[in-house]
Amino acid sequence: MMYQVKQEFDKLALTIAESQAGNIVFKVFNLLGQELISSDINLTGKYQVVNIDISKLKSGTYVYSIISSDKEVNSGKYIIAK
Repeated sequence: MMYQVKQEFDKLALTIAESQAGNIVFKVFNLLGQELISSDINLTGKYQVVNIDISKLKSGTYVYSIISSDKEVNSGKYIIAK
């Protein structure tokens, strides 16, 4: 699975290129490890963009995790400055 996470104002744009259909879970955590957002995403087996609403998150640093159906985990961090 190839993906890109891009912050756009009050949302994260998750761009996914996957050749097979399936499911992933996108999660956002604060630096204390508390889960703040969890979104189940149904992959279509094509290029797709999924928007994740982050408008309720305060300024700070956050960690995201993308968990695929075969338990592969990809993660990264981003900063919100309001």
